[in-house]
Amino acid sequence: MKKKLLVMLLLLLIPILSYAETCDESKIKIESINLSSLEGSAKEKSNPVIDGRNINLNLNMSKVGDSALYTVKVKNESDEEYLLDESSLTKESDYIVYSLETDDDKIIKPKEEKSVSLRVKYHKEVEESDFKDGVYQDNKKLVVNLSNGNNVTSNNPKTGNSFLMYISILIMIIGSTIVIKVKKTKYIVLLLTLTIPFTVNAICNYNIEFISNIEIKEPIPDPIAFGTDSWETIVKAVKEKNVNVYSVGDTRTIDLGNLGIHTLRIANKSTQNECLSSTFSQTACGFVIEFADIVSNSNWISSNYSNGGWRDSAARTYVNNTIYNTFPEVLKDAIIDTRVVSSHNSNETENYITTDKLYLLAMREIYGNYIVSYGFYSNDSAYESSRQLDYYKSINLSEENYSKAEKKFNGTAEYWYTRTARNNSSASVYVVLTGGNYNGTTGEYGMSPAFRLG
Repeated sequence: MKKKLLVMLLLLLIPILSYAETCDESKIKIESINLSSLEGSAKEKSNPVIDGRNINLNLNMSKVGDSALYTVKVKNESDEEYLLDESSLTKESDYIVYSLETDDDKIIKPKEEKSVSLRVKYHKEVEESDFKDGVYQDNKKLVVNLSNGNNVTSNNPKTGNSFLMYISILIMIIGSTIVIKVKKTKYIVLLLTLTIPFTVNAICNYNIEFISNIEIKEPIPDPIAFGTDSWETIVKAVKEKNVNVYSVGDTRTIDLGNLGIHTLRIANKSTQNECLSSTFSQTACGFVIEFADIVSNSNWISSNYSNGGWRDSAARTYVNNTIYNTFPEVLKDAIIDTRVVSSHNSNETENYITTDKLYLLAMREIYGNYIVSYGFYSNDSAYESSRQLDYYKSINLSEENYSKAEKKFNGTAEYWYTRTARNNSSASVYVVLTGGNYNGTTGEYGMSPAFRLG
């Protein structure tokens, strides 16, 4: 009886002794994910986020063909080889194709890492009915499997499945009982039961999950009219040089919140050769939009002198902060930096060159050769550094015909500032008067800036 009990105990110990450590999820890690390239108009809304073995992707796309390529580094800290199964990835949604790219060797060797590329591509135009509020969201969970199974060069008897051990123990008990009852077959059964734990060859599987949040924006319509097109359409049209349907002098309204609703006007579309010079002001070059009315009243200078010209003026700070910050975001994002050349006063000898989003117009940009015939051009030291805007040229605005230079504030004609400091005065700055004429003065007068898209 003692011998029988000893045999049974030994058989019961076999699966426990041969039972290796369970699958350790910490052995497979995502080391990093980096954006390798963006194609077309694809943009990242935010950087990829790694959460354990989950990766969150956030992208914006708008045109078929847009794509993003990511490089993922996976590290194998175990003592075994793991097979990366490319076929386990969900390949395609309705409009986006997801593809996994790696070298021919799909094995991640022990204590090594492998780079894997994931390409996300917008491959089919989204149906109009699938857009919601102008946006289509492609949200998918993509699974890539890693396994130490039969396709790997070295198999492993590890198991993370306790159920298999219970089966093994049950068979051991049955086997030991048979050994005890049937003496003639005890050696055969003993050999069979000894092999059981080694034939329980479970596989460790790990999943890498890519959680995609792809935002596809509805195509921007072609331009029809400056007054009614969205800013998205206008910006796109300007960038693609598709502005034939827009004419100099076309207007539209803009809501500036606390500063009220105002009127914008296309002031320029052409680009002359002199615009390419690094010393020439870009303020009358390319697609220029100006306010056709006065936005608000403010001081041009912050002291008793116009020293520093437009560069150091309170007006420059005001229009590039207070007024600019009321613009819609889509417009602020589209306004390009402009090289602005402006005049100096009688205390100084050099003109000023600044880079601005918004700027006030110079005297020549409004009146053209307004002062040449009267001999006053010497009062504007930056006269040669700019040109008349297309709009003012098209209405023949000049010293003799200036009434259309008048602008109104809340329906009433008022003085409005230019950026031209008079170089025969230490403080005086040119303003456009009611009626459209001009003069030099100081005080709190109208701000009516301009800006460029491109």
